[in-house]
Amino acid sequence: MEKLTLAVQKRDLFGKKVKKNRSQGIIPANIFCKNIDSLAISVKLPDFKLVSNKAGETQVVYLKVAGETTDRPTLITNIQYNPVSDQVLHVDFHQVDLKEKVTANIPLELVGEAPAAKEFQAVVVPNISEIEVEALPTDLPEKIEVDVSVLKQIGDSIKVSDLQINRVLIEIQTDPETIIVTATSQQAEEVIAAPATTTEEVEAVPAAETPQSGAAPEAEKSTTKPKE
Repeated sequence: MEKLTLAVQKRDLFGKKVKKNRSQGIIPANIFCKNIDSLAISVKLPDFKLVSNKAGETQVVYLKVAGETTDRPTLITNIQYNPVSDQVLHVDFHQVDLKEKVTANIPLELVGEAPAAKEFQAVVVPNISEIEVEALPTDLPEKIEVDVSVLKQIGDSIKVSDLQINRVLIEIQTDPETIIVTATSQQAEEVIAAPATTTEEVEAVPAAETPQSGAAPEAEKSTTKPKE
């Protein structure tokens, strides 16, 4: 596996002062760990994107902090985005001990072809997209493949307990009875036609209640409470 490294700088700007840096492609970040004080850093956005696209949240990223002689092994645990522009606003790095197990969410990837889909026109319906595991940082898998070729009949499913992984290195924290994916039958959508309105069901409006020409009808009273 490729060793991923990322050069970062210590940061002494906080709050609104980092806005100018963001405009120049430099984003604020923090390194945190239960045994050490957190460290405010900054990182170049292009460099971060290049590394984060490869690492995700499961591969160790070695931070080269300016002024320090030893790289810091970390996991990317949180990325904050601007909800409008989708620009990266802030990043959290969790510094890890390579000899101490950590927990992480590992994405699941469906592979293969389900015979139930081919022979019985079943629909392969995923229930979850990731599971939580515990392992040494360097043993965390990038993803876990789920082979759907075992789904032979309608109603067949794959549980977490069915996953083929190295359980000596990786301990699954998610309930083993949790269903990952199921082969279900296609159900036709029921189209309910609106009942036809008959002339008997239409009541004539009394003349006294008929709005006069040029007069605005009385507004209906709303029963909907205003939003708070």
